[in-house]
Amino acid sequence: MPVFDRRRDRVAVPAADDAPDGPNAARMEAIALEFARQLAIFPDAVVAREDWLLGQEAVHNYRRFLYQLYVELNAPLPPMGVKQWSAKLTAAQQDRLASLQVPAADEESVIDAMRQLQQAIRTEGRAVLESAGGSWPEAAVRAGLARWEARGLDWR
Repeated sequence: MPVFDRRRDRVAVPAADDAPDGPNAARMEAIALEFARQLAIFPDAVVAREDWLLGQEAVHNYRRFLYQLYVELNAPLPPMGVKQWSAKLTAAQQDRLASLQVPAADEESVIDAMRQLQQAIRTEGRAVLESAGGSWPEAAVRAGLARWEARGLDWR
């Protein structure tokens, strides 16, 4: 029973037996689709405007997408708070995220870090999603990469 709930309509709290027993492919597909959407936005919102602070945040968001895919792949996890960031990952996943570049707020650093991360998500993130039974949003990703090409950015 919820102790405090501001909603007018009461929503039943799921029973412990209703907890998912594995990755939620639909949630993972939503993460991948948001990745594709932001992939398309990056060239115009960051590069064209030369907003390298925004670029740092975009890289941070991409790292979070990969993190979220890893966490969902590892489901079900025991109950833990948000401060248990690393505990939700395997050692290999922790190492992989730690190995990804964190950029300075300058053009070369942001573009290099974004290129590295979008490649990681398109390969590793895709593999994680598909291993959970999800579908990769290939058309949306291709459209995002086309925006990179239109701005003269090398995404390979």
